[in-house]
Amino acid sequence: MALWAGAGAGEPDLDRFVKIRDTRDPQLQGALSVASSVAIGTYLSVGARATEGRYCGVANGTMATSARGELLTCQANAWTQASGSFGGAYSHNYPLGCYHYSGVSTANPRTGACSCPAGYSAVIVSAGGKWTDTEGWTTGYVCVR
Repeated sequence: MALWAGAGAGEPDLDRFVKIRDTRDPQLQGALSVASSVAIGTYLSVGARATEGRYCGVANGTMATSARGELLTCQANAWTQASGSFGGAYSHNYPLGCYHYSGVSTANPRTGACSCPAGYSAVIVSAGGKWTDTEGWTTGYVCVR
């Protein structure tokens, strides 16, 4: 370990360097690369914002948060919700589309449509109804990874 032996005028100001147990916020302005594990004593706040399902041109596993504060990760070039493998559910009616015969939307709350988020697949979990003009036939789906 090397220590600076000098002191006084003309000597470097060592207070500008971050030291072990330093309580000052270094406010780093660029990227930080760490070759080993990082241990955090309190909370981790992810400041980057992204939109689920949109393209992400960063490395797989990179994290961001949605406008609602949900944790997202970049997976296969798409921002994906980090928690679980459930991508929502929806039902599709023939002939009414993404609506129940009463007029209520049956869209997936995660996409706002009769579809699954990027990276999820639809699995049929129910089907039935009446082949009439008013009700039609409805198929229910769950979106999974």
